[in-house]
Amino acid sequence: MSSYKYNQINSFFLFLFLLPCLCGATEPYSPQIVNPLSEPWRWKHFPKLEGEGVSHIVEGKGQRVWMSYNGGVFEYDGYSWKEHKADNGLQASHVEKVFSASDGHIYAAAANGIFRYDGHS
Repeated sequence: MSSYKYNQINSFFLFLFLLPCLCGATEPYSPQIVNPLSEPWRWKHFPKLEGEGVSHIVEGKGQRVWMSYNGGVFEYDGYSWKEHKADNGLQASHVEKVFSASDGHIYAAAANGIFRYDGHS
């Protein structure tokens, strides 16, 4: 058999093999876009904060999360909670907002003033 005839037969079978692949895509691919906020693994429930009236949340140095609430300020390090309130040095009962400064200080804004926490007192 000549090489020309051999190439024609191979080309014909290759065409028959690829024809279904070319005709198989009947509709274009459209990805399903999921809203990332609806994914349950992104959320964590904190029973400690229920009913406390949390008004503001900020992340400070060392990835600590600070929350102002009706009774003072909560500090959360990812494992444990620490409360800063009138009993242990914070001179305000209702803190509206907390702010994190670049130097590591945390500022708490209340009706009777702004208070600074330096990590010790």
